[in-house]
Amino acid sequence: MKVPKIIGKRKIKKKKMTDEQLAIIEEIVFYESGLSAHGCLEKLDSYALKAIEKYGRLLLKKQKELNDQQN
Repeated sequence: MKVPKIIGKRKIKKKKMTDEQLAIIEEIVFYESGLSAHGCLEKLDSYALKAIEKYGRLLLKKQKELNDQQN
């Protein structure tokens, strides 16, 4: 969702994503990518799962940074 960066002369602060929102996004992305199909996530070791989660969070962070630069 795009939020206007400036209204009048006041900047709007964007809220930080909550853990619950992040968990929902992760669940959707795991499903859409096929990782949750047929127990795929359960077959991963904990290191691989953490790496995938970190990768996804880094992608979200980078996308936010790019959106902030464009606005």
